[in-house]
Amino acid sequence: MNFGREDYNKRIIDQHNRIPNEEPVFLIRGQDSLAIKVMGYWVKQATKQNGGKPTEAIASVKRHINVMRAWKYRKLLPDVMDVKRVSVSDGCTMFPDGDWSECCITHDRDYENIINSDDRKKADLQLMACVVKKGHPFVALIMYIGVRIGGRFSWFRSKKRGARNAICRTL
Repeated sequence: MNFGREDYNKRIIDQHNRIPNEEPVFLIRGQDSLAIKVMGYWVKQATKQNGGKPTEAIASVKRHINVMRAWKYRKLLPDVMDVKRVSVSDGCTMFPDGDWSECCITHDRDYENIINSDDRKKADLQLMACVVKKGHPFVALIMYIGVRIGGRFSWFRSKKRGARNAICRTL
């Protein structure tokens, strides 16, 4: 197997020797925010190529999509090259900073990585949960309402910036 990343060549082993050493292999990680869409597209094309008939490989990928969908950890932009991700945060936008500022910074990073409104809502709920853990349930509720109403504009800006970052990371 020949991965695009040298560190994968050392860590991922084909125990049954089904993949020739010179064959290029592409790995999609569960943290990749585009993984589910890419795999769904593969399922659609593989099904079409197979005359609409399901195969075990197609069924396996569908099962894996469900596992990725249920994975509770934060989704990130594709991790293709060893390029450091630049994140921009102004702390708690339009809200006073407090001991909850790290929650706001994480929320800003989340906004750069989300690709749909469901992910945006999850990020907003994670912000609220983080501030509650800091001991400020009332502040958390006010922040949640604020990001649900006003966060839409930041999300659209981050979405555009995230798309540019994804393109740069894959070059």
